[in-house]
Amino acid sequence: MFRLILLCCLVVANAVHLPENFKLCSKKDPDFGNCVGTNMMDALSKLKDGNKNLGVPSLEPFSIDRMEIPGNEAASVNLNQNYKSVKFYGMSQGIAKNVKIDLENCHWSFNAISPKIQMLSEYEMKGKLLVFPINGFGKSNTTMTDLDVRYEIDCSYNEKNGKKYMKFDKIKMNMKPGKVYFNFENLFPGNAQMSATLDKTVNENSEVVFNDVKSAFEEVFSQIWNNLANSVLSKVPIDEIFLN
Repeated sequence: MFRLILLCCLVVANAVHLPENFKLCSKKDPDFGNCVGTNMMDALSKLKDGNKNLGVPSLEPFSIDRMEIPGNEAASVNLNQNYKSVKFYGMSQGIAKNVKIDLENCHWSFNAISPKIQMLSEYEMKGKLLVFPINGFGKSNTTMTDLDVRYEIDCSYNEKNGKKYMKFDKIKMNMKPGKVYFNFENLFPGNAQMSATLDKTVNENSEVVFNDVKSAFEEVFSQIWNNLANSVLSKVPIDEIFLN
């Protein structure tokens, strides 16, 4: 289990309204799902600098104070990973496809495609990477390009002050990056040549390395998006998000 500490959503008790420049979809629209997908991604681009009323922090970059991922002894990447001062770039950009929204049963499914997601941080890690023993620390850069993420979201409804609200209960993700690039400085403290050699080896085997940490990344991002979505959904009634 990983630990994720977000510098994230501000708490706002009272109901608020969506920004006037947000586009809305009618539930009667025959292409309702794709309308919502298009407007959802448009809203993300408009939220890139954050919105205090909605409790949404800056998305460019999106900041996490600390992130901890434990090792997996059965994997080729068996590392206890600790990240701090984490910043994600590219979260406000992308397109949504294959969007299906079942409002009656409260379930969403769609693909979100991002041209590039970059994670910059300070890191410490200890364990085994491929066949190499690791005890490194320093700056890190993980970049995913042409990232295709499949989302399956279960949600529920609740009422507050006579208004109906939606809540995301569980987000399941399947991440498929076109390419992943890793850069961890100082993997072998005091041995720059060995650190550079291992960095090259990791990137030559980036698909294998990513597949071993994929589930952890999916858990991280599902928690991020769940928190962000519910920050908005808890404040804006459903009839102000989807038109009748």
